[in-house]
Amino acid sequence: MAVKKIAPKKAEAKKAAPSKKPEAKKVEAKKAAPKKVEPKKVEPKKTVAKDASVYHLSKNEDGKWEIKLAKIGGAAGKVISTHSTKEEAQARVKELKASTGRKALAHKSKGANKGKVHKV
Repeated sequence: MAVKKIAPKKAEAKKAAPSKKPEAKKVEAKKAAPKKVEPKKVEPKKTVAKDASVYHLSKNEDGKWEIKLAKIGGAAGKVISTHSTKEEAQARVKELKASTGRKALAHKSKGANKGKVHKV
């Protein structure tokens, strides 16, 4: 007598085995609202004319007040005039400022603020 082996059907085999992976839940990502991008404000560069200069009022080693014309950008100053008092020098700087339209700076000569600059 011969014994017949009965093979299980493929469909039945799949049903019998439990699935190892649980079904993945579909999660829809919320799309963020598009942000409004404003263009950056670009300010025009400030250009300094090549002949732009500043008058400097300072006290020299002899104790006299001198007015120098110094170019913006660190060029050495040319002494325009010297005065015995600060008031005379300030009056002359104001005249020069009015006639040329340039800026003027005064350097402090005494105390803790010695060398500090302020506008004339």
